[in-house]
Amino acid sequence: MTTATLFPTAVEIVTDTVRGLDRLDLAAPTPCAEFDAAGLIGHFSGTAEALGRIGRGEPLDAENPWGRGGPATEDWNLRLAASLDRLGEAWAEAGAWQGSVDFGTSEMPAEAVGQMAFAEALLHGWDLARAGGRTFTVPEPVGAELLRFVAGTAELGRTMGAYGDEVTVPSDRPSFDRALGQAGRNPAWPQPTTPEPGAP
Repeated sequence: MTTATLFPTAVEIVTDTVRGLDRLDLAAPTPCAEFDAAGLIGHFSGTAEALGRIGRGEPLDAENPWGRGGPATEDWNLRLAASLDRLGEAWAEAGAWQGSVDFGTSEMPAEAVGQMAFAEALLHGWDLARAGGRTFTVPEPVGAELLRFVAGTAELGRTMGAYGDEVTVPSDRPSFDRALGQAGRNPAWPQPTTPEPGAP
């Protein structure tokens, strides 16, 4: 199976998760140290919309190409879910993966951008799920494809600031957990609080 064939399944998982996060505390921390929940929502809303535009062959917004969002509204989860639906529909088309696409400042292979969108959706979907205390279950084929992509781009991603330092994850863990580690995320986040000595 390829990223293209697994893309609809991946985005459906993320979309369903996002729809269920209507009570997320917007000030909550996330596995992305640079973002609280509100900041991550703004970032993810922008990239989901922009990557959907690219998949449809539409130009990016000239003034705000990556759509850095403003304050999260009460219905942020429904708005983001709608953007993710559009993202999934765009990259479900076989033609979206062919040739090259306008990436704003340069041309890039469409397949590479589609793989980037796949990783962006899964990683930030997990980030938001964990910020909201929710589980995020990914089928092994989806996790294995994410691991293949992240492992191949990890060094470049760290250089560009897209990934944090690698977190060591045992080799017998599911592929998705190992992909999280490669992307600088701890699959066990948040770590349980260590009780004070002598505490019951």
